[in-house]
Amino acid sequence: MNKYMTATALVALFVSGLSVSVDAKVKYTTFDPKGSIGTIAFGINNGDVIVGSYYDSNNVEHGYVRTADGKITAFDPPKSGATFAYCINNKGTIAGSYGTGSDKGHGFVRAVGGTITSFDAPGAIGTSGNSINDKGVVAGGYQDDNYVGHGFVRTADGTITEFDPTGAIETVVDGINNKGEVAGSYEDGVHFLEHGFVRAADGTITTFDPQGSTGTVTYAINDRGTVTGYYGESVSGPIHGFVRTADGTIATFDAPESIFTVPRSINSKGAIAGYYEYYLANGNVAISCFVRHPDGTITTFAPPPGTETSSVAYGINRNGIITGQYVGDDGTSQGYLRIP
Repeated sequence: MNKYMTATALVALFVSGLSVSVDAKVKYTTFDPKGSIGTIAFGINNGDVIVGSYYDSNNVEHGYVRTADGKITAFDPPKSGATFAYCINNKGTIAGSYGTGSDKGHGFVRAVGGTITSFDAPGAIGTSGNSINDKGVVAGGYQDDNYVGHGFVRTADGTITEFDPTGAIETVVDGINNKGEVAGSYEDGVHFLEHGFVRAADGTITTFDPQGSTGTVTYAINDRGTVTGYYGESVSGPIHGFVRTADGTIATFDAPESIFTVPRSINSKGAIAGYYEYYLANGNVAISCFVRHPDGTITTFAPPPGTETSSVAYGINRNGIITGQYVGDDGTSQGYLRIP
């Protein structure tokens, strides 16, 4: 157990949902859906509503939504055998994917009232809604019957447009903003390397890489058109974070002592949340969280204190509130909120 709290106090924290104050400014709230043996918090909107997935005692995945007052509602699309709720917009609409026990996976949109609409990209054997904007436009990816990945955008009326950057043999899409700009990555068919791209609302695609990159992966884009993700300089070398502004300027960064920096989300102010890997004194690899502030400074953290070796950050909203997961002493994961 860590020096900040006893095991009894930690269990009480999970049950009550009380906040832990790390210092005078930062508080952590931990949570789990009822019956969870492993909780993941993927996204948070500007109303502090969290969305994610959890495993039950049979190791079956379900979706959930947690409101700002702490109420958690679990849900699954009909016939789902595994639900992954990846994103939520500021109106409370959720998107993600689910499986039915066969090889085929489906995308879904869940309205605020709980109505779930499933969808598939044309010809897809697997579809996933990975990001949703305030207009209800979903961006994501699908696999065709050759197991090749492609990108798509789905408008609120259900119209799906598929796309790939020129020369792509595999496309992954993870972000969309309120302008309809999409961020993702693709593998080329010449050097078989990954590159970043931004797709404008009119369909124009701009590709990019940080200087010296041998593989670029993008995760998120904000309404200013700023993109974040990571890249590598060699096959076995360290992995760095990057931020790319709308004019194409790229800045790279690393969390302190990091061997693998992974930015996962960016808010409207340009603050980035993510996680990083680093070596412990015994040579083992640990995982902890960071927030990169708009001025470029980086703050590392672990939720709650003492879980520095096994925590990740996935989502950040305009108020700088971060959500993600950490692994407790019992080996199971819990969701958390970091409130600055």
